[in-house]
Amino acid sequence: MMNDKGTYTQRTERNRFFSPALAASLLLSLISLASNAGPLAPATPVPSSSADYDAPHIDLFYFENDRLRRLDAYQRLEWNGAGTVYGISRKGPRIIAAIGNWPGDMPGWAEINSFDSFKGVWSDIRKENPAYPVTSCTAVAEAGGECTMKMSPLLARVSVRSISCKFSSGAYSGARLKNVKIYLTNVCSRTKVFETGMSMPSEIINCGRLSETDLSSMEHPEMVFCRLQDEIGPEPVRPDVSLYCYANNSPLESAGSPFTRLVIEGEINGKVYYYPLEINRLKGKGDGVARGRHYIFDITITRKGTDSPDTPAENIAAGMGMEIAEWVEYEA
Repeated sequence: MMNDKGTYTQRTERNRFFSPALAASLLLSLISLASNAGPLAPATPVPSSSADYDAPHIDLFYFENDRLRRLDAYQRLEWNGAGTVYGISRKGPRIIAAIGNWPGDMPGWAEINSFDSFKGVWSDIRKENPAYPVTSCTAVAEAGGECTMKMSPLLARVSVRSISCKFSSGAYSGARLKNVKIYLTNVCSRTKVFETGMSMPSEIINCGRLSETDLSSMEHPEMVFCRLQDEIGPEPVRPDVSLYCYANNSPLESAGSPFTRLVIEGEINGKVYYYPLEINRLKGKGDGVARGRHYIFDITITRKGTDSPDTPAENIAAGMGMEIAEWVEYEA
């Protein structure tokens, strides 16, 4: 949301995630039809715009489980993570692909005629709604039976649980970090819906720095940027900040494949400093950012930062801790 100073701040809607349907288990009961049944139509009308589906929903694709893996049926249903979903398919083994909360209507869905067609389906973070993040899962089931599918988000969550600024000596003794911004750089703008291997940037949001142009291209820029109202001093501040990005687990960094970073920006004695922190790559270890994970930071700043938001600052932010957890639910 743009404020009166022309910058983006977090919206309270960011914490309005529906926890039951995030990384929830989808219980699917397949209703079997005769093999000579006619064409199977969607169970609900296809919405014409994103405004028509600002609610939890799920797209279900049923493919024949054979060599060709052709599409047999498709449904879009409202689903909030509770209860059993009833699908419709012809008899026989089926591969089921589920996509939760796809934004708006389904451009390109008409081109999905086989399971292999999904290799070309990408999700765009610029269209994601943080209240209803896109989730996905695949499973194998027999028509007439049941299966449980664990839906997981394409996004990863990056949280700053606490932050403090402790300058014990020198010219910065007792200084406070002011006009603080927290944001992500080198964010993958797109990811494959059913990505299982290495995920590298194809297009980048906030490449090496904060970009107002990139933020304005997002329907929810608060996913990657937040301005703090409080100054940071020796007493830890718990800002309750959570940002979101797609997976970026490339083993090597290059100009075309930079690592995703968490950046703390602020002023000390009137000068702007940056504290760019690697996510799950501290001291050369870790696998980077993975989908469905929650990265939690506790940060203690002990000296002045760098002059660039793209220069890692692990040696500058002493006492930094990071936890990794399954991204299962959200606080209201």
